Amino acid sequence: MLAGLVRDGILIEVEKGTRKRATRFRFNLPESAAAVETSSPAPAEATPHAAPDQPKPRAKPRRSIAVNPPPQRAPTTYELVERKKALQDLIKELGTETEFDFHTPAEEQRLRKLNAELRHVNSKLAGVGE
Repeated sequence: MLAGLVRDGILIEVEKGTRKRATRFRFNLPESAAAVETSSPAPAEATPHAAPDQPKPRAKPRRSIAVNPPPQRAPTTYELVERKKALQDLIKELGTETEFDFHTPAEEQRLRKLNAELRHVNSKLAGVGE
């Protein structure tokens, strides 16, 4: 990390370390040095300056941090039972699978999806006790 801070111009290596003594660094912050030396206010925009013997730091593009979404938790038994009741009510409103003569194709497709989800919920409820 220190090498990265030196490369970015935030720290300046003052003295190379030995086996008995650590490397010495100096914090490179021009506005804080100016504030200590004079009583004038610091400039509004800080620009890092490298020491004369150090290369000027390059501006790095900002990388977006990938955030992993939290893992999806398994529904509780209560939530499964409530979903089952809601699905049964919706299916009852549409009618049974044998009454396709008055259903539109969209209603038939919705009824099949609801029945498939109800079977899925029932299978999850059956596996809750395992």
